Amino acid sequence: MVKVLDKTPPPKPNVNPVSDQSTTITGTAESNSKVFAYIGNKMIGYATANGGKFTIKITKRVAGTVLNIYVQDAAGNRSGATAVKVLDKNPPSPPTVNTITSKTIYITGKAEPNSTVYIYNGNKIIGSGKVDGKGNFKIKIASQRKGTILKIYAQDAAKNRSSAKIVKVY
Repeated sequence: MVKVLDKTPPPKPNVNPVSDQSTTITGTAESNSKVFAYIGNKMIGYATANGGKFTIKITKRVAGTVLNIYVQDAAGNRSGATAVKVLDKNPPSPPTVNTITSKTIYITGKAEPNSTVYIYNGNKIIGSGKVDGKGNFKIKIASQRKGTILKIYAQDAAKNRSSAKIVKVY
């Protein structure tokens, strides 16, 4: 009797996007295989692909972290890795803004470093500018009338937008 050994690795898993808000990794892989998630050499979770689908429970990870997902079949053959970069879905905090008067032509304040600040009067954008690496911004605008209400947002590189900071011109 000749026993045929399975030496063929399973295909790489298909993995759905993972964000910094995710508590699971989901996707598809060879049915009944084990699916493992690693960061570097450290395993952070595993699951069995039931009906070809898997869900691995994880703790939230920092945006930019690379996860490597492998499949191992019943014979112990291991697939190549599917690398998944954790996406940034966390919006920045609203900017802090220094007092604005009817004579102000530069709006200054603090926001998430390297984000972009947008200043609106109603639905009209009246200024925007980049925040430096220390979180400071200085944006030139036309002077605004006393009592005008401005909405100021920060948007990070991943296009996540903060809630508005509402500021009244004095």
